[in-house]
Amino acid sequence: MGRRSGRPPTSEGAALARRASAVLGVLLTAGLAAAGARAWEVQQPAWVADLEYRASELFAVRPGYLRMPFLEVAVGDSIYWLLFDTGNMVGLTLATPLLDQLRLPEVGRWDRLDANGRVVGRFRTVRAPAVRVLGRTRTDQVIAEFGDAQLGGLVGPDAVPGSRFTLDYESGLLAVTSSSLVAVPADFVALPLTRSERHPRLILVSGRVNGRATLMELDTGASRTNLDPTLVRELHIPQAGDGVRLESLALGPYVFTVPSAKINPKAGIDTTLSPPIQLAVGSDILRQVVLTVDYAGGQVLLRRVRRR
Repeated sequence: MGRRSGRPPTSEGAALARRASAVLGVLLTAGLAAAGARAWEVQQPAWVADLEYRASELFAVRPGYLRMPFLEVAVGDSIYWLLFDTGNMVGLTLATPLLDQLRLPEVGRWDRLDANGRVVGRFRTVRAPAVRVLGRTRTDQVIAEFGDAQLGGLVGPDAVPGSRFTLDYESGLLAVTSSSLVAVPADFVALPLTRSERHPRLILVSGRVNGRATLMELDTGASRTNLDPTLVRELHIPQAGDGVRLESLALGPYVFTVPSAKINPKAGIDTTLSPPIQLAVGSDILRQVVLTVDYAGGQVLLRRVRRR
């Protein structure tokens, strides 16, 4: 999928970064919120205790379009379910029709960039008196306009309070905390978190593609794993359908086959990184693990899901 970046809005001066996955999604408004089960009503998986989360730190996620994870977000009195997109460095975004309905004051503009750093659109930023996400209310919140009308909007990792979170697609839970992790549970694998100075909340790890060491982004906002065309050429990766087939995508000891990964440039995400990002692990793979990102500890923890 494509990425989303941005230049600072002219009257804000805040960094708005790169292009998130251009994926189809579903828009769920206030009427849908009442139908959702609360996280504390769900039977807690073992990792909640193993990773030292409290009940108050658990929140429900729903599988949305193409089984990607969606979170409840309240903007004033309006409630939406928006894609939790770990590749979104812009911030909270809402689709143009929703932004028009809210009639919030415009405060600036931002440039939408593709993965090569080229401007592909210019959009509004507005200011909301109050936004509630993951149990926290933020006042005077800037929201960026999102041009893809088929998707209600995006919530990036900047909206996650604290310094550590765990996402479990199968259990429908997202846990967030500011507490440090004392020890890595025995059934989790720890990988070093590679830092991006340009995007501090970007989730980067070193993995292997068909045996070759590759810097990868973990991107919940991509429905399919996607990789840079340079990597495709260098590894002579065969075409499959509208993408390419990866026989082996390894994250630590966990090895996955990707029947049809998309081809999408990665070089513009952060040009200062060496080696560069060459692959984004999408929700097609991430739903097969329990994913923990420990920013304070500088590590990513993975546990492969045991199929029921």
